[in-house]
Amino acid sequence: MATVYKNADSIVAHLDGVVDAVHEAATSMARRGQRILAAHTNTGAAKVTVTRGRTDSFVNLEDPGGAAHVIEYGRPAGVSASGRRYGAREPLHILARAVGEA
Repeated sequence: MATVYKNADSIVAHLDGVVDAVHEAATSMARRGQRILAAHTNTGAAKVTVTRGRTDSFVNLEDPGGAAHVIEYGRPAGVSASGRRYGAREPLHILARAVGEA
């Protein structure tokens, strides 16, 4: 019977080439996400970026206007705290589509 050590995932994650391969995969996903985002006309200054940590890389949807969550997940129509009405927005699922989950 095989033995699986508790820290096997950490050992594999730190093997030569694995960190770079993970970053390459994240960069590829970010490129797909940026192409998906570019196909939409009302996304403002939003962009898809990659953040690289010591081991992992992260694909991010960033929007300086603070609407990244609305772009990804949508929102219902409503009224803001200041009384301003805003319309519903369909979710675009930029990141989910970039990684093939939507």
